[in-house]
Amino acid sequence: MAVDAAPGAPPTDRAGAADERRAPRRRTWSVVLVPLAGLVAALHVVLRRPSLLVVAVLAGSGVPIIPADDDAGSITVGDVASVLLCAALVGVLLGRRRPVLPRRAALLLGAVALAAVVSTVTSVDPAGSLPGLLRWLQLFVLVPLGVVLVIRDRVDEVLVGAGVVGAAVVQGVVGVVQAATGTGASYGGEPIRAVGTYGADDIMGMATVVSFGLLVALAVALGRGPRGVRVAAGIVALGLVVPLLMSYSRGSWIGVLVGAFVVVLVARRRALAVGAVGLAAAGVIVVGLGSGPTELGRPNLVQERATSIVASVSGQADQSVGDRYGLWQAATGIWAEHPVSGIGLRAFPEGRDAHAPLALSSGSDVQLSGERFHREPLLSPHSLYLLVLAEQGVLGAIALVALLVVALVAGLHRAVRSVRGGGGASGVAACGLLVFLLVTFVYGDIGGPSSTAIAVGLGLTLWWSLGSRHPGEPVPTPAIRLRPEPGAATPTPAKVTGPPDGAGTSSRSGRFLVRASILSIALVTFGSLLGLVRDLLVAGLFGATAQTDAFLLGWMVTETAQPLLIEGAMALVFVPAFVRAAAAEDPKRALRELVERSLPAIALVLVALSVLVVIFAPFLVGVIAPGLADPALAATSMRVAALGLVFIGVAGYLSAFLRGHDVFGPPAAVSTACNVGLIVTLVALHQRIGVLAAVIGIVVGTVCMVAVLLPSAWRRVPWPRRIRRFDAVVLAALLPVGAYILLRQGQIYIERFLGSWLEPGSISHLNYAQKVGQLPATLALLIATVTFPVLARSAAAGRTDRVRARLVTDLHVITAIVLLSTAFLVLFAGPVVDLLLGRGNFTPEDVSATAGILQVYVLGLVGQGVVEVLCRSFFSRDRPSWYPAVVMVGGLVVTAVVGALLLGSLGAPGIALANAAGITAVALLLVPGSGLDLDRRALPRLARSASLLLLPTAAAAAAGVFLAGVLDGAPPLRAVLVGGTGMTIAFGLVLLAHERWMPGRALLARARTSTPEEVR
Repeated sequence: MAVDAAPGAPPTDRAGAADERRAPRRRTWSVVLVPLAGLVAALHVVLRRPSLLVVAVLAGSGVPIIPADDDAGSITVGDVASVLLCAALVGVLLGRRRPVLPRRAALLLGAVALAAVVSTVTSVDPAGSLPGLLRWLQLFVLVPLGVVLVIRDRVDEVLVGAGVVGAAVVQGVVGVVQAATGTGASYGGEPIRAVGTYGADDIMGMATVVSFGLLVALAVALGRGPRGVRVAAGIVALGLVVPLLMSYSRGSWIGVLVGAFVVVLVARRRALAVGAVGLAAAGVIVVGLGSGPTELGRPNLVQERATSIVASVSGQADQSVGDRYGLWQAATGIWAEHPVSGIGLRAFPEGRDAHAPLALSSGSDVQLSGERFHREPLLSPHSLYLLVLAEQGVLGAIALVALLVVALVAGLHRAVRSVRGGGGASGVAACGLLVFLLVTFVYGDIGGPSSTAIAVGLGLTLWWSLGSRHPGEPVPTPAIRLRPEPGAATPTPAKVTGPPDGAGTSSRSGRFLVRASILSIALVTFGSLLGLVRDLLVAGLFGATAQTDAFLLGWMVTETAQPLLIEGAMALVFVPAFVRAAAAEDPKRALRELVERSLPAIALVLVALSVLVVIFAPFLVGVIAPGLADPALAATSMRVAALGLVFIGVAGYLSAFLRGHDVFGPPAAVSTACNVGLIVTLVALHQRIGVLAAVIGIVVGTVCMVAVLLPSAWRRVPWPRRIRRFDAVVLAALLPVGAYILLRQGQIYIERFLGSWLEPGSISHLNYAQKVGQLPATLALLIATVTFPVLARSAAAGRTDRVRARLVTDLHVITAIVLLSTAFLVLFAGPVVDLLLGRGNFTPEDVSATAGILQVYVLGLVGQGVVEVLCRSFFSRDRPSWYPAVVMVGGLVVTAVVGALLLGSLGAPGIALANAAGITAVALLLVPGSGLDLDRRALPRLARSASLLLLPTAAAAAAGVFLAGVLDGAPPLRAVLVGGTGMTIAFGLVLLAHERWMPGRALLARARTSTPEEVR
C-alpha cells in the first residue's frame, strides 16, 4: 500500500509517490490494450491476406478449445477459423473488388446444397436433421467456396502450401513422439498409435493432415522450382512417411499411394512413374477395405498391418473390417427404402439397426494413453458415398459425385497444361489431394475435428479445378465461337471446299474436339447413371413380373423412337444437311428454307404415327409378343407412351440442328432430362397406379427433353414462317437411314417375340441384362456422335484420307474400351447385377437369371461398337447408302435363326447369344465400303493394331479370374470395386508397355491434325 508524502517533503518524493499510484492503472491498461492491438494487427493482416484463414482452419483443426463430452464433440480452433472464413467469404462477395464467382463451382456447389436441403425437408426427423444440414453446408459448400475465392495470387498459393506442409510436420512430429514414448492411442492393447493432437476419438485426423502435407511436398519436389526448395521438399515428403506409417491407417496408406502415383504421372517424371506404378496398383486394388486392430506379437507391426489388407480382401477380415461391411449393408438397405432423397441428414443411426447384420458390434474401442477406456457408437457407415446415399438418396449422391468427377477431369486437364507451360506445383498437388480424397471417401466419412481439414482439402482441389486462371498457367486459346464478338467483322461464309493445308490453328480445333468429347461424356454418363437408377427403381418396386413385361412393351415405343429420332436417322440425315446449309452463300435463308421444308412435315408425320399406334396398340402387342401374360396392360402402356412420339421427334430435330452448329451440351443432356422426368413421376405415382406411373413418366420425360433444348435452340433455330412442301431430297436421304435404324431396333423385337414364349419375367431379365451391358456401347455411340460432324465435313470435302483416319482412330479407342468392359462383365456379372438390381422385389433368382444372360450378351459388345462407328461413314455422304440397311436385314436373319434354334435348349441366354451373333455378322459385313478399304494397306494395319489389344485383354482377364476367386462370396460392392479396379490396372499397364498402340495419343494426334474448317 502506497503512503502519501508529507506536505513539506521534497518535490522528488511527491513525484515518486504519484508514479506509484499510477503504476497499477498502467498495468491494467497494458493488459487490455496490448492484446487488443495484437488483435487489430492480426485482423489487418487477415483482411489483406484472407488466405491465412485457410491455414488456420487446417492447422487448428486438431487444437481443441472446448473438450468433447458425452453430449457434444469438441470445438477446435479450426471450427472457429472456419466460421471466420465463411465471414470472410461474405466480405469478399460484398466488397468493392468483388471476384468473379466461377460458374461451374457455383452450379455444382449449389446442387450439393440443394440436395441437402431437399433431404432435410423430407427427412424422417426434419428438426433432428437441421444441425446436420448446417454442418454439411459448412464442410461441403461454404468452406470450399471460401477457399476458392480467398486464394487470389501467387503469394496466397505459397502461404497455403507452406501452411499445409507445416501443419503436417507439426502433427507428424507429435505423432512420432507418441509412438516412441507410448503416449499414443491404443493399438492392440498398447498405446503406440500416432494420432497427433486429434486424440483417440479421431484416429484419421493426423493421418489425413500428414497425407496432405506429404502430397504437397512431393508435388513441389517434382516441380520446376529452385533446386534447394525441391530437395528440401523431397526430404520433408520422405520424413512424413514415418508418422504416416505409425498411424497404422491402412486407408490413408492406400490413398497416399494412389495420390502419389497421380502426382508423379502429372508431373511427367516417367522414370519415377515406372517405379511407382507397381506400388499404386497394389494400393488401388484394395480401395475402401477399411482398418481395424490386429494382434500384436509379430516383430514388424507395419508389415503385419499391410498384410492384413490382403487378408481383408480374401475374406479373413478382422472385427473392424467386418463391422464396416455390416454398416455398408445397413446403408444400402436404408437407401432401398428411401431411394430418392434418403432418410435425412444425421438420421443414419435411426435406420441402422433395422438393416444391420446381427454380428455388428455395438461400438468401436477407443483409449488414449492416460485416459479411461470407452466405446464410440457406430453413427455412420464409414463410407462418405454410402453415407450420402443413405441420408440424401440419389439426389445427394449424384450431386456429390458430379462435383468430384467434374473437379477431377477439369483439374487434371488444367494441371497437364500448366506443367507443359512451365507452371508451378499447385495443379499437381491439387490433383494428388483430390485423388486422395476420392479414395478415402470410399472407406471414411465426415465426423470429428478433422472434418474441417477435409473441407479445406476439398476447397484447394476446387480452387484449382473450377477457379479462375492461376499464376503460371498458360493463357488458353479463345474457344471457337458460333457468333463473332461484338464489333468484330462478320466473316463471309464459303462453301465447303475442303480443309486447307497448313493448319496453323489446328491445335485449337483439336482442343475443341477434346472439350466437346469431355462435356458429352460427362453429361451422357450422368444420364446413363440416371437410367440405371430408373431401371433400379422399376426393378425394386415391381420386380420381374408380368406387369413389368407389359410395361416394357410400352417402353418399346420410346426405345425405338429415341434411337431413330435422336441418335439415329434425325442426326445422321440432318446434321450433314444443316452443315451444308450453314456453308451456303446465304446461310440464314438456306437454314430457314430447310427448316420450313422439314420441321412441319416431320411433326405432322409423328402426330399421325402416334394416332396409329394408339388405334392399333392391341394388334401390335399381339404381333410383337403373342405369348404375353397381360396383353391388355401392355396395350394401355403402348397407347400412353405413343403420346410422347411428337416430343421425341422435335427433340431429335433440335439436337441435330445444335450439333450441326457445334453445340454439344444440351443435346447430350436430353437423356438426363428424360430420366429425371420419369423418375420423379414414378416416385410420385407408383403407389396409386402401379406400373402405369412409369409409363406416364415416359411422356413426362419426353417433354423434359424438349424443355432442356429450347433455351439453346430458341435463339439459333430459324423457326418456320410458312410451311413449304417437304423436300424430296431430304426424304430420299431419310429413308435409308430410317430403314437402317428401324431394322437395328428389330433385334429388340426379335428378343421380345422369342422371350414371350418363355416363362413370365424372361423379357424383363433380357431387358435388365441389355441395360447393364449397353453402358460400354453407349460410350462408343457417344464418341461416334461427337466426331460425326468432322466426319461429315471431311466426306463433303472429298478428303477420303481424313475419313479413313477418323474411322481408324475411333475404332481403336472404342475397341479398347469395349474389350476391357466385356472381360469385366463376363467375370463379374453376378456382383454387378446384384449391386445394381438386387433389392426390393428383385429376388436372388432374378439376379442369377439376369447375370447369366448378361455374360452371354456382352459377347456382342465389340460388334456393337464397330457398327456404331462404321454406319456413320455411309450416312455422312451427300446421298446416304442403303447398304447398312441391307446388311442389317442379314443380321436380323442370323439373330432370328440362331435364337429359334437355341430357344429350347438355352432359353433366354440363347436369345442373348443370337443377338451377339447377329450384330457381329453386321459389323463384319459393314467393313467393305465404309471408307476403310480406300487404302489396301488400311485393313491390315487396322487388324495389326487391334491384335495388340489381345494381350492387355488377356492380362485383364487373368487378373479378373484371380480376383474373382479371391472375392468369391464377398459383398457385391467390394467385388465390383476391387475386381474392376484390378482389371483396369492390369489392362492399362500392359497397354502402356505397347508404345506402338496408344489410343489416347492417337485420338489427340488425329484431333490436332483436324483443321478449323472441319470443326466449325
